[in-house]
Amino acid sequence: MRKDGTCLLIFSLFLFSLSSPGGVSAEPIDAQNTDLWDIVEDAYVYCYPLVVVDATQKKFTNTEVPNPTQAPINQLAHSNFVFTAENRLVVSPNVDDIYSSAFLDLNNTAFVFVKPPTYRFCSAQFLDAYTNTIDVVGSGSKTDNPEDEVICLITGKDYEGDVPDGMKHIVIPTDMAWIIIRTVVNGPSDIPNVTAIQQKMMLVPLDVYLNNEIYVPEKGTYNEKYNFNPAEYVFNMSAEEFFTTANALMIKNPPSPDDTEILEKMKQINVGPGLIFDAAILGPDGPERWNSMVGQIESDLISKTKEYMNALDGWKFYGEPIGEWGTVYAYRGLIAIKGLGANPTYVAIYPEADSDSDGQILTGAHTYRLHIDKDMLPPVKNDGFWSFTIYGSDNFLIPNEIDRYCINDRSNVTFNEDGSLDILLQADKPAEEMMNNWLPVGTADFHIYLRIYGPDLEKIKSTWTPPKIVRVMNDENISDDNSTEIRESVVEV
Repeated sequence: MRKDGTCLLIFSLFLFSLSSPGGVSAEPIDAQNTDLWDIVEDAYVYCYPLVVVDATQKKFTNTEVPNPTQAPINQLAHSNFVFTAENRLVVSPNVDDIYSSAFLDLNNTAFVFVKPPTYRFCSAQFLDAYTNTIDVVGSGSKTDNPEDEVICLITGKDYEGDVPDGMKHIVIPTDMAWIIIRTVVNGPSDIPNVTAIQQKMMLVPLDVYLNNEIYVPEKGTYNEKYNFNPAEYVFNMSAEEFFTTANALMIKNPPSPDDTEILEKMKQINVGPGLIFDAAILGPDGPERWNSMVGQIESDLISKTKEYMNALDGWKFYGEPIGEWGTVYAYRGLIAIKGLGANPTYVAIYPEADSDSDGQILTGAHTYRLHIDKDMLPPVKNDGFWSFTIYGSDNFLIPNEIDRYCINDRSNVTFNEDGSLDILLQADKPAEEMMNNWLPVGTADFHIYLRIYGPDLEKIKSTWTPPKIVRVMNDENISDDNSTEIRESVVEV
């Protein structure tokens, strides 16, 4: 695992039966029962998104005032930079978007969020404590005109007030909520334009908005103990720490009514809303087995979720129901481990390629041509966009002499006479006339992500032909001679 995304009355009665005074549960399963560790693993996978989102919130809100990566609870943080190879804060960083984000506590307060009118991709994603995407507004939305202002009323499930005219009501079923806003940026020189959009965003309590009051947010707090890497923090939890945290979180962040079956199963080991977990149930070798289970959980989940990995002529991407999980807990758990806050496919997909048209691993020791046929640019809707980004085997951006990490639909590339496009994937600088089409790859192994925001999924699944990545014969620099021969065994990828 990497240490480094209705029926209220009936459900309330069900929840009360699980969290009645004293944390009473069903008779716990015996430590010698062979099914015990199957239940423990299922419980871990179910609870992991909740626990890691809570840890992420603690880290994110651990500040007195907003800064580019943190903000106090119920306040927006606005990033103001584009990732480069020098930034190693997160793996596989996105160099096309600038992020804004906020964590909300919806226990007693309703909030208004305003997404201003924009003429570029700007998408606001609303998630619950289990990483379910509850709604998306702006770009990528199923209903909004991406250019329009959108005013959202964000409430918890028990909100009984009115919804003011002109507001979109977003009901989050958990007290803990997370907003992730992605605004496309065209390189560092474009940051001031994104900043202007960010300054027009608004997040205030409902009463402040309705009364048109000047809002002065409360000062946050800083605690040294929350200055941690959230994933590493959760990874290093003992069984008792992990499940005690999960049990407490599930009280204010209740499981879905659809989770009845897994909740009944977890109750056998005292995992559930308000229950009291006792690590003694795991037996004398419990800590050792726990560490072993946690250490291999990512590889186990990859094996269990292969059906959700979509193949696309040599490229691959995580498909539905990503971001809208339902009861697919293994898939939800895997993506929470690999990267929180995943978009549903109607907002974005991220095809990846790590091999060429012959199935050989991509390496900077060779040179390649990424070829896109005429009329076969990645298909997007409305204000969607596409981008090719190179990463090393460590999943970080690769240093290069021109500080170029992606080529996208905003790049000043040169198309071929027949309308097709060639992107040069190579370590060495090409001839001057091909510089705009050069995507540096370093000298070691690499892989490439094709980010498609606002994808036209119908075309992608039917008529679109993905790009080919073809190794150039004898590893010649393909810009030196336009007639350079390409190996005959070309396979579309």
